[in-house]
Amino acid sequence: MCISPSCEWLQKLVPLQEFTNDGPALHKAIDKFIGSKINMQTQAQQVESRLRNMAGGDYATQQAVLSGDTSGFNSTDAHGAPTNPTAAPMAALLLNIITTATIDANEVQGRPILAALRAAADQQKGLPGRKTIVYFTEGWNLTYALKDQFQALISAANRANVSFYIVDAGGLVTGRAQ
Repeated sequence: MCISPSCEWLQKLVPLQEFTNDGPALHKAIDKFIGSKINMQTQAQQVESRLRNMAGGDYATQQAVLSGDTSGFNSTDAHGAPTNPTAAPMAALLLNIITTATIDANEVQGRPILAALRAAADQQKGLPGRKTIVYFTEGWNLTYALKDQFQALISAANRANVSFYIVDAGGLVTGRAQ
């Protein structure tokens, strides 16, 4: 039992399904979890799409807006409503923040993965013969900032005679029928 205020979040955890061997109940809990995950991804995509439209739609227009040029915008939107002259630059700024945050999150997520895979390869170095490591993940985005660490992983794997197989455990993600 945690009595510290820092453990307050622990008391708010609620299981989707209590322990059971009831197959339909487990499938219902899994569908509930996956549905909420897909719903959050869909909402994020909708927000990003709306921001792209507000920022001018195409990449060239967005870059012009980011540089301060709003001369190419009409005074009304697609629905005929007057546009706010600061809406397009603000939308472009928010898109830039989202893009940067996504790249940063992928980098933060990728560093420990690469370090763990390298440690696994290094541990196999003393064993004779060809070795295989299968890594199951639900997606893995490598950024350019991780290039050197990735090259070091490849070198370590080659020295240890290790092959990596990355398996996307999430499978093919498609839109969910409503």
